[in-house]
Amino acid sequence: MQTQAITNTDILEQAPSIGAVTPFHEVSGKYSFLSTIQVVDLLRDQGWFPTKVEEMQTRNEKIGFQKHMVRFQHRDLVIGSNEAVEKE
Repeated sequence: MQTQAITNTDILEQAPSIGAVTPFHEVSGKYSFLSTIQVVDLLRDQGWFPTKVEEMQTRNEKIGFQKHMVRFQHRDLVIGSNEAVEKE
C-alpha cells in the first residue's frame, strides 16, 4: 500500500520542530545537532519518502525543539496493494 508523499512544506506545518536549524539552548556542549529536515532530504534522495510526521506536545519554552517522528516508505519496496516497507 503506497501512501502519498508529504512535501517539506507540509512537514513543517504539521511538525515545525523538524525544521530546527540549531539545538535548544540548554543542551550540553557534548550534544551534536543534526537537522531533521536535512536528513529527510537525504533519505528522499535515496528513494525514501516521508508519509507521516508527529510531534510531541511540550512546555512552552521548548516549542520548536520537541521530539518528533517521521515515517518513510521506499518507492521500490511496495509489496502488493496492501503492504509496504516503512521506516521510522
